[in-house]
Amino acid sequence: MEIPFAHRLIRVVKPVYKNNPDAPAYGSQCTPKGVLVGIHGRSIDIMTSVDAPYKDYSLVEALARRGITSYLVNLLGTGLSSRFSMDNACNTTKANQTAFLIPNPLSATCNPTDPFLFTDTNAMVGQLDAVVDHAASETGVTAVSLFAWSRGGFVAGPYAERYPAKLKNMVFLAGNYINSAQGPVPDNPPPLPVAGVPGGVSSRPVALDNPWNSQTSAACPGQRDPGIADALWGSLMDRDPLGATWGSGGVVRFPNATLYRWNKKNGVHVTTPILILSGLLDTSVPTAFEQQLYNDVASAKKVLIKMACASHYAVWEGSTLWAGPHTIVQSATADWVIGESFNGASHGIFNVSMTGAISPE
Repeated sequence: MEIPFAHRLIRVVKPVYKNNPDAPAYGSQCTPKGVLVGIHGRSIDIMTSVDAPYKDYSLVEALARRGITSYLVNLLGTGLSSRFSMDNACNTTKANQTAFLIPNPLSATCNPTDPFLFTDTNAMVGQLDAVVDHAASETGVTAVSLFAWSRGGFVAGPYAERYPAKLKNMVFLAGNYINSAQGPVPDNPPPLPVAGVPGGVSSRPVALDNPWNSQTSAACPGQRDPGIADALWGSLMDRDPLGATWGSGGVVRFPNATLYRWNKKNGVHVTTPILILSGLLDTSVPTAFEQQLYNDVASAKKVLIKMACASHYAVWEGSTLWAGPHTIVQSATADWVIGESFNGASHGIFNVSMTGAISPE
């Protein structure tokens, strides 16, 4: 079910109880075992990320089978949520225009009509807070779980520091910490607004194929299913009907953001139970950053899982040797949301081998 929510679109995925199809959405027989709010990364919308329309790769479907209700939110500027000035192709860099938007929809480069970055940490945290409150109110829980992938870490982390009472626990899949693509994340925002352009654009090769190709290994048979990339790209285009008409074969559009307040100074204040999943082939958010996050947070319950033959895109990755990294993401997330443990432990570091064997570090 998808519902509009103050310029943001939320997808709700919840369990369906076969033996009681007429039961109320939430009640004594249908109370969810957990309520999760999912946050996307920089350029891949949350529905494509964790509700992939391909085989058994949907994380939230797997969670629903475990009794967990998920609220997936695309923050402003992403997916079918409002994009405002990003809908003007001139509000991108001239490099982006030249590479991806000429001759369609632009005939020549143009200057931005809105010469500022689209969003910032405080704005994204505020949007997330509204969704957390909505999810808690609708389901009757006192605290929710967060799931953050990639740049979503720069939202979930500051949120956990600011609103610990609203969180039961959280899961980071390659969640950013300390460093963004622009370098170390500062403690406080610069004077706002920040000069720049509201949005960025990328083609399929630049946004999806090339970065994923660079993180796959011939030593990991079956890491990427041959058909999944087409399904993911189709989902991305479905979430952006305008972007689907730009460039040659469509483009991914994403909001440019000013990021701050997610580094060691802030991380040491976080006490929310946290599960961190990291692929050892990930060069976008290297495992070393996730190790630092694990070391810094003050959470009494914290687990770091390092997955062999897995990349930044582990939620979409398989194997011919076993079920694959995406199933670890699914089972570990469900276990953490429900019981805050992995492999029987609520604290520690674990390795998952290329055949799926789990061992403590």
